[in-house]
Formats: sequence, C-alpha cells, structure tokens
Amino acid sequence: MPDNDMPDNDGAADDIVPVFSNGAHAKPWAFDAYCANVGRGETLTSLARLYGVQWRTVKRNVEAVHAMVLAIERSDAIDAHARHVARLAEVLKAAWRDHDGAEDGQRAAFLRVALDAGEKLAAAAGVVTERKSTQVTGADGGPVKVEIVIGTVPAANAGDVLSEIEGDSGDEAP
Repeated sequence: MPDNDMPDNDGAADDIVPVFSNGAHAKPWAFDAYCANVGRGETLTSLARLYGVQWRTVKRNVEAVHAMVLAIERSDAIDAHARHVARLAEVLKAAWRDHDGAEDGQRAAFLRVALDAGEKLAAAAGVVTERKSTQVTGADGGPVKVEIVIGTVPAANAGDVLSEIEGDSGDEAP
C-alpha cells in the first residue's frame, strides 16, 4: 500500500486527535500504535506492517501522540495524584518488561523495582502495604505504668483556673 507521508484529516475534533504542525490530523490508529510502541515495546516496523504503512508514517504518528501526552502531563488538566499513579504504572510495566528480557544476574534488580512500584501504587490507592508495631517504654526503658483512679473530681476552688474562667466560686454544679 503506498504511503502518502502525511496523515489525512479524518474529521475528528482538534482537541481529541493529535494534530501535526501543518494542521493535518494523526491517523485513527495513532493512539493504539503509541500504546503498543511505548507500553508493549512493539517495533515501528511491526506496527507499520500491521497498519499497512511505512515505518516513517508510524513514527510520525506515534511522535504526535507522544507530544500530545506530554502537553497534557505538563498542563493542569491532570491532577498531581493521577499523574503520580500513571508514572508508577509506567515504571511497573517497564520493570516487568525489562525483567523478562534481562539476563539472570540482572533480574533481581528489575524485580525489586517492580515490587517497589507495585507497593507505591497500592499505597497511592489507599491500601495498607506495611504495618509496624511500636512499643512505648518508660523513662527507665521498662514498660509504661498507668494508674487509673476511679472517684470524684474535686470541685474547683476560688484560686483555680477553672473558677477564674467561668467566673464562679467553683462549688456550684453547672
């Protein structure tokens, strides 16, 4: 199939579809190609075969989508939490991809990165990922002793702070 080098205008809205500097819209498959290339590591050549175009066309469309993604990330359109979660998800995905292709000596490092990213993703979602117990000790390093006294609270006297705040003698019930 001949490649016309410039994507045609498929009539989609300008604010949704990536646009080239000459005003032409990216191909309808551009976002899928971007996800396959960036997310799954598909080569431009294999994507070109899939979509029936030259690899340069795939490259331009993937770059246009990437530019749009970067512009959105740098704007205030996405809140910081969602951006953080998306980055962690990308780190996790890349760590597993690299783990699968790594030599045996490097797999442990990629596994640690993947586990750390997974833990941070869970924490960002509000999942408790770590529990710690803390023991309270007294001044001498031993256990804290608490004395509980059950009884009545004495009424405030004339010089007490409570009686000054309330302005009464302190021996009257409220």
